Amino acid sequence: MAGGPGCVGQTAVLGVLGLLAAAAGICSLLLAGMAPWASAWLLGLFLLAGPGAAITAHLGVSRAAATALVVPLSTSVVVLVATVPLLLGTWRPRTLLVLLVVAVAASSTAAVQVSRRYGLDVLELVDALLSAVHVPRRAAAPLVLTGIAVTCWAASLPGIRRAGTSDYGLLAAAPWSFRVALVLALAAFVGAVRGGRGAPSVLALLAVVVVWRGATSAAVSVPMYPWTYKHIGVADYVLRNGHLAGDVDIYNQWPGMFAAAAWFSAVSHAGLLQVARFTPLVVHVLLALLVLALARRVGCSWPAASTAGLIAEACNWVGQDYFAPQAVAMLLALAVLLLLLSSRSGVVWWALLPFSALTVTHQLTPYWLAGLAVVLALLRVVRPWWISLVMVLIVVGYLLLHLDYTNRLGLFSGFDVLSNAQSNISSGGSPGRHFTSAAARGTSLALWAAAAGCAIWWWRQSRRRALVLAAAAFSPFPLLAVQNYGGEAIFRVLLYSLAGCALLVGEPCARLLRASWARAASAASALLVLGALALQAYFGTWFVYRVSPVDLAVSERLLEDVPPPAYLSMVSPMWPVRPTGAYVPFAEFDSAFDSPVSGYDPASTGGITTSLAGRDFSTAADLAALDEVVSARSAPTYLIISEQMEVYSDYFGVSPHGSLGRLRAALDASGGWQRVVDEPGVTVFRSPGAAAP
Repeated sequence: MAGGPGCVGQTAVLGVLGLLAAAAGICSLLLAGMAPWASAWLLGLFLLAGPGAAITAHLGVSRAAATALVVPLSTSVVVLVATVPLLLGTWRPRTLLVLLVVAVAASSTAAVQVSRRYGLDVLELVDALLSAVHVPRRAAAPLVLTGIAVTCWAASLPGIRRAGTSDYGLLAAAPWSFRVALVLALAAFVGAVRGGRGAPSVLALLAVVVVWRGATSAAVSVPMYPWTYKHIGVADYVLRNGHLAGDVDIYNQWPGMFAAAAWFSAVSHAGLLQVARFTPLVVHVLLALLVLALARRVGCSWPAASTAGLIAEACNWVGQDYFAPQAVAMLLALAVLLLLLSSRSGVVWWALLPFSALTVTHQLTPYWLAGLAVVLALLRVVRPWWISLVMVLIVVGYLLLHLDYTNRLGLFSGFDVLSNAQSNISSGGSPGRHFTSAAARGTSLALWAAAAGCAIWWWRQSRRRALVLAAAAFSPFPLLAVQNYGGEAIFRVLLYSLAGCALLVGEPCARLLRASWARAASAASALLVLGALALQAYFGTWFVYRVSPVDLAVSERLLEDVPPPAYLSMVSPMWPVRPTGAYVPFAEFDSAFDSPVSGYDPASTGGITTSLAGRDFSTAADLAALDEVVSARSAPTYLIISEQMEVYSDYFGVSPHGSLGRLRAALDASGGWQRVVDEPGVTVFRSPGAAAP
């Protein structure tokens, strides 16, 4: 084992963590039939911590890196252990779990034995760690303020759940305790950074993450964002059938996350909805820790590293934190980057583990990361340099295996950077929508401008380090030269650049926060303004993108009760599409079976789907246009109208205000369309001539 006593002690702690996780895995197997919820929690502990701790115990990386790597490495193992057998047709979740528990226990036992050979008693080490916990007087006030912020946030959750709809989002409608909590959490963080201690600043950072992002998990009864559910449907199909659905959609070509989620649900009996509900909070916590560890790796102090984590979180308004391949891929990408930046070649090779898991999980992220690895190799940061070529071979090889499907979607979308940078969001809409869009643009431009300015500062400190950080921050921009990614390329560029920009800005910002009171006040004010813009960008669409439990129940019922082939058409976007694996027979008939008949579908690459967009349905001609669209279809249409669609339509200006209500009345009066579902907030009509399910 390389390293000194501190490294050996860390090995022991991680070994003990791995053994405890393995014990939790064994208990989960024993309790599976008697106490499903206890079994699920124990299994979650094992899968999140066990494999990663068993691996990290032998790496000898820094404390920050070890802490940040445990969960991503565990996720990598789970993704590969679930995906490879699924692709080979040997889906046996329980057998795989038993084998993994045994492997984790064996590796963790070996790590503990290594520490004992160095004369280190594990119990003595744990006792020393606990006795070393000391809160200096300067850190007491920020910690107390942190506690008050978290308490105010927790107290605000019932009010958030009851909050009335606002065009300007959650910040305008939430109870005052929520806004107080947001400000207090940032104030506590600034105080902790000024104190100059590592532990208080890290705790304050985690509190900011919980307070600023936790509502997306804690203040909803079902997962946020309608497009979350199409991912749940893919995982549910694997869970039901034990195999993939072939070429039915792109998700079955990159099945890593879905296989892992289905495997976890199969062995734990935990519902996919609950897994999806708490995904955003877990993703944000891990993202902050990974950025912190990266900052420590490039030489930042603990307060500066915490500041980098704060900036990455504060500016992450994109919303790619939900139950989706991109969220998992981003965490795996940062883990790969952290391992690549290690100075030990034995550690660097472990980067191929999360990179392989990333390759089978997401269709864009590994290409950016492989390109960045090549740049870092050219800068002589990654050694051996040719590991970057191995990464390129892995991602290109996987692409070649799926080239036929990729060519159908379009491998390149032209070399027009300006066109590829255009978003898939319409330019119309309400005043609140324009205000939120301005906040989002302001956040992104401010972050990129600050990163560019700080790159100059870093250049004066260390040219090589400046080049490395600039590469991490600005390497995503070339993606705009080849892909528009369905109108989302600019959002992915921002997401991929977050960590690098935060690394550039973190150290200078922390120095300002620890300087004179005047400079600290200026830096804190800048963080407050940046945070306010980003929070508005993140929460401004809260009432547009939240999902009603009634809508979800109706969507599930339609998939189960309506016989395929059929079209389950939204009048406008914002419907929880494909929430169960029963979507596959419909998609095999027509992949666009659930596309909206008017408006812009964020999941579509085609923009406005029909000529019905913009109609107010006040004339017979408008209804005739709808009938014309439906009559051209080769299967019956079930037309879905919900209150949430009306909120979306008004917010983005898809149709004139009140048009969906007029359409509902016109369908009732038509004599041909029949109501088949009439629940609070949602109505479903069956097209003329269609047989009842």
